[in-house]
Amino acid sequence: MAASLVAASRRADERREELLALAERLAREYRDMPAGGVLRCVSRAVHLARVGNPTPDELPVRAEQLARLLIEQRREPWEPASHRAPDQLSQGA
Repeated sequence: MAASLVAASRRADERREELLALAERLAREYRDMPAGGVLRCVSRAVHLARVGNPTPDELPVRAEQLARLLIEQRREPWEPASHRAPDQLSQGA
């Protein structure tokens, strides 16, 4: 039983290392973005990937796919929900 716990712990450490390497790789790849924004996207992607209950081998792959999608969405220009002029907003129109 102790051997299986050690093996499980070792696998968890390997997955953690893979996810850290993913974050580092994407931060280097997307140098034009602030590193904090890239890391936030990676963190969100890992969380979303875990919600789907993937196998340990699927987690890094799925997290990378989601992180790339989130980063690309973050790079797109922001468009406000309302196209009213600022003076109209302050008047409550």
